[in-house]
Amino acid sequence: VGDLEAGQIDRSPSTSSAVASDYDLDLGEIKLDLTEVVDPSELDGRTIELDVGLGRIEVTVPDDIDVVVRSDLGAGDSTIFGEQSSGGTDTVTSSARSSSRADVPTLTLDVHVDLGEIEINREGGS
Repeated sequence: VGDLEAGQIDRSPSTSSAVASDYDLDLGEIKLDLTEVVDPSELDGRTIELDVGLGRIEVTVPDDIDVVVRSDLGAGDSTIFGEQSSGGTDTVTSSARSSSRADVPTLTLDVHVDLGEIEINREGGS
């Protein structure tokens, strides 16, 4: 049996280049707050993978980007932009609230939890 990576990853990057392409823990919690990113347009086309075996993933995204969430939850509960579900695989798309422009950046979140909880929120709420 290999070493388990356990603990908490808590990140609030201030630039898009500081946003890692993946965050991975065997046991624990990943909290990723993207609302402090000063150049959110640079997240356009990027995919961020978040993976926890047992635990919780919480991501907060800014209002001014479109977000596609592909979530895979073995057992537990997920709340993605206010929509609650239990277990299973979902793809949820949330469009930017603050704009009807066609050139809004799009970020994809690939979120996987074997057992636990997934929570994806918009800045300032669900």
